Amino acid sequence: MYTNLTLLNEEILKIIKEFKVSLIVQVISNNKEEFECISNKPLEVDIMKNIKLLKDNNVDFGIKILVCRYNEDNIENMISELSRIISTNKIQLDFIYPHNKIHHSPKYLNYIYNKKFKLFRVNLPMYSFYTKYNNCFGNQIALTLDGDILPCIMTRKLKLGSIIEQQLHEILTDGKYEALQTLTKDKIQGCKECIYRFGCIDCRAIEMEYSNTINETNYNGKFLCEKIPRDNKLDLNKLCSESIPIKFKSIYENRIDDKTEYVKLPTFNHPKIDNDFEQFLNESKSKNLIIDVRSNMGGLIEKAINVSSMLLKDIKNIGFIASRNEAELRPITINPTGKYLDKFKKIIILVDRNTDSSVENIFIRALKNSSNKIRILGTETMGLVHQSTVFTLKDNSQLQVTTSKYYDVNRNLLKPEGIEPDIFVENGLNIFMGIDNQLNMALKLLEHSV
Repeated sequence: MYTNLTLLNEEILKIIKEFKVSLIVQVISNNKEEFECISNKPLEVDIMKNIKLLKDNNVDFGIKILVCRYNEDNIENMISELSRIISTNKIQLDFIYPHNKIHHSPKYLNYIYNKKFKLFRVNLPMYSFYTKYNNCFGNQIALTLDGDILPCIMTRKLKLGSIIEQQLHEILTDGKYEALQTLTKDKIQGCKECIYRFGCIDCRAIEMEYSNTINETNYNGKFLCEKIPRDNKLDLNKLCSESIPIKFKSIYENRIDDKTEYVKLPTFNHPKIDNDFEQFLNESKSKNLIIDVRSNMGGLIEKAINVSSMLLKDIKNIGFIASRNEAELRPITINPTGKYLDKFKKIIILVDRNTDSSVENIFIRALKNSSNKIRILGTETMGLVHQSTVFTLKDNSQLQVTTSKYYDVNRNLLKPEGIEPDIFVENGLNIFMGIDNQLNMALKLLEHSV
């Protein structure tokens, strides 16, 4: 459900929690005067306070910041303030597009038309969905205050019906909604020949506003598609219909220069993560090492212990863990191998608010302050103090269950607080353009340490 939270109260919050409603919160400003200037309406509530209220009540929500001419100089400040409340991966930018020549933001044109921002990685479940349904109309409807049902809150011209005059099931089964719901890229002129169509989120509402058509690419083709390189040798339909085994690497390494190597550890669930990481360390010839565990959401406890042990010199007890069926706490003791620590002059570990579970509670806790060679750089970690197991049910839905919890060395249950880095560096809006402030700072620190 879309909302700007201006009407949130205890009664509405109770309904949201009772029915487990997921929210998309549109934010146009964290400043009262700026909000009123943009919306032409008085602001009588504290939006940031209401966002924190959602967080404190464990409501599932994401943020969309609407970028326009009037708030463009305040966007980075908004992201910084919001990221103290909600993970940055749940904050997105939305734009007033340049077909509106008055209100769009000239400052952010490069963000709007940057192909890296528009294209995303497609996995098999997403591919399966987008070959059958529209990326926007396929999984949502909107209800206005007047009772009108729309396929999207932005498509005011596409009224499906009114719940004041009809039953909802009548509106959704008369054929109009299904036609929009199944408007895949294969049915849109200009998209159906493009190999990037299932990794591209265009906006049918913008297209309709600009060209008054729903199944063409006059606007998107003019401003977006020309930015995307073409290579028609790849057949995605054939690729994804064939039974091809998919192999995911356990680590991704890159030699930055003759003095520094970078390694990304995306998950601790990979069965070969510890073996591959040890092989990487063994073969490394560099003086400095950057280990990236940003967006690593944990995995197997024994793998986190094994990886940590390779960079420790002294035995370390970092606390205890207990599963649901265990009466006693099990100590988390890491027996070091230590032979790889001496290979490097400096080691920097990159973390962010999506670093959690066994990564923060074992890997980061073990290595933080363990050696003057090792520094943690980035933002505070997530603060997830339990391990979860995801079970797939008969209908292919998934259930996540807490199966174990972490305790400190004094046998107290860990508080849900993230681990503070040694060096705090925030990735701002530049990350959308491929500029990584955290990695760049790590490289600068290593350069000055040599």
